[in-house]
Amino acid sequence: MAFKKFYLVIFFFTLLIATPSLADSAEPPAFAINGKSVPPVVAIVNGVNLPAQFLENQIATFRMQHKQQGLPVNPADEEAFARSALNRMIDQEVLYQQRKELQLRADPEKVNKEIERIASEFPSKELFLNALSVQRLDMDMLKNSIAKKFIDDEFLRKKIAPTVKVSKDAVSRYYNSHLTQFEKPERFTIKHIYVAALATPPHSLKDASPATRKRAEKLQKMIHEDAKKIIDEVHIELKTGGSFEALAKKYSEDTNSKDKGGLLGDVVPGTVFPEMAAWLPRLKVGETSDPIKTPLGYHIMKLEALVPKETVPLKDVESDILNHLLKQKLEKARDAQLDIMKQSAKIQQFF
Repeated sequence: MAFKKFYLVIFFFTLLIATPSLADSAEPPAFAINGKSVPPVVAIVNGVNLPAQFLENQIATFRMQHKQQGLPVNPADEEAFARSALNRMIDQEVLYQQRKELQLRADPEKVNKEIERIASEFPSKELFLNALSVQRLDMDMLKNSIAKKFIDDEFLRKKIAPTVKVSKDAVSRYYNSHLTQFEKPERFTIKHIYVAALATPPHSLKDASPATRKRAEKLQKMIHEDAKKIIDEVHIELKTGGSFEALAKKYSEDTNSKDKGGLLGDVVPGTVFPEMAAWLPRLKVGETSDPIKTPLGYHIMKLEALVPKETVPLKDVESDILNHLLKQKLEKARDAQLDIMKQSAKIQQFF
């Protein structure tokens, strides 16, 4: 359970479900990207309006992903992303309008199943419909958006993919000219014993009464004291010759590693908490750390092995390189075909 990040990947409009008060507003709030207002209609393709809602939802997802990763949102990057997303919307509309000529079809049953999948991510149908309402969408708009995506996928699969090939020589050339991409840094094989003492999320007590907050703080203090007591006792046992693996199986609360003697596998400093990363260069193989406090609780680490820096052999990454090159060529061929189609379309962009 520890060291895993669980991101609930829901459809692009679900970010704003946490602000249902928007649904009660007479007028939706103004939406701007890099200081530029986004009009209600962002483009018109052969007389068909492309509403701003779908672009807004993609920008909301862009912002959410940056927030989850703790990264600031650069306004210029956000605008570049928005323009790329708008171009994709226009491409999909052009394809959708020419689906009959191209002999492409979005299976209504598959569209409905995709809607069911999206709805299943919500606790209830009411919340799913509320999310649509908050984003000024309706079921027809959602179906239309999904159908366009399916047509786009079918176009790539049936019309573009059969024309694209990548040779083994191309794969080899890419590997040899990008060797630094395939270097594995020095890695530390570690085991750990983990005792949980999670901090209470600040927002969970925001609206609580003083008495409730006091009880929660008292409980949190008791949990931390108990966890600290356990980890200190484990540390003493280790210092007096106790088996790290046996103690991990007995005390560790990391369900993914405890039955493996606490084995976390190979890590680099950037993949563990800073408090743990600081110990990595200090340990010799076979040594254990002192108790380490992190936002999740308390840990004791053991360095099992030091894996030197190495270059991954071509045979181990050949399929990944092939897929990367295929994707590049597919996108290039797709864009070339769409550029031809768009020359005969009447397209107006307002953002």
